[in-house]
Amino acid sequence: MDLYWIHNPADVARWTPLLESGRIRHVGVSNHNLAEIALADGILGEAGFRVEAVQNHYSLTYRSSERVGIIGHCREHDVRFFSYMVLEQGAMTGRYSPANPCATASCRSCGR
Repeated sequence: MDLYWIHNPADVARWTPLLESGRIRHVGVSNHNLAEIALADGILGEAGFRVEAVQNHYSLTYRSSERVGIIGHCREHDVRFFSYMVLEQGAMTGRYSPANPCATASCRSCGR
């Protein structure tokens, strides 16, 4: 597998043996905060690997990864950053309006 996404910080140590076996070539973490990224990088580093990608929620209206330093960390350590929900489930496309609101549960991140 070229890139394996670890979604749970507790799983980093669990997947390290697969890296050592050669079954996974690169590792990324998804939905990790800065401390969890550093922890994952430390655990992987002990096995001779590193976090090579971060995937987090990021858009013009949800910039948490930028505010807390994750994007800066990625730049400084040559880690690729992949954003998801960049259009906030369609809220930024003009698809929704007061006459056509999005469902509350699906738009909680954009404040609707």
